[in-house]
Amino acid sequence: MNLVREKMPQHGGSEGVWEGVYIYTDVEGRELDRHKSRLTHMFPEDRPNDYDQRNQYEWADGKTEDFKFSFVMTGNDETGYEMGFENERSKGLVWEEPLRIGDLATVRVSWLRTSIEGYSPFDVPTAMIHELIQMDKDYKHRGRVWQWYLDGELIGRTIIKEHRVA
Repeated sequence: MNLVREKMPQHGGSEGVWEGVYIYTDVEGRELDRHKSRLTHMFPEDRPNDYDQRNQYEWADGKTEDFKFSFVMTGNDETGYEMGFENERSKGLVWEEPLRIGDLATVRVSWLRTSIEGYSPFDVPTAMIHELIQMDKDYKHRGRVWQWYLDGELIGRTIIKEHRVA
């Protein structure tokens, strides 16, 4: 049994395949880039504290990217639960808001870039990104916003609109 789904139920609701679009904007809201996305969220039964994710991106010019990474849940019932991740691109944390506001499930992610990834107009290896993920009560639709910071200053946003396809 995968404990992430049990201990972090709002994030557990993201299990499956999501398709959508990433739209990058500057701080004034001008579009800088966009691409299609397909994200697969997996909670492996043989690794009870783990969560795996596969991100596939496709641009209008034919460029594609496909990468996988894993998260490990930490914490306990008294301190709360979070997931940490570290890979060749970034390191960070995922946590849930303890209460729902209205019908939306809310998950937060913060990470620090450790290398240039090659797909963002904000491709600087020291950027800090804060993400807000909100999903409808049936986990069929979600909206995500990334706020990009460099040396503490907001440099842009990524707006992501997705729907579950499987």
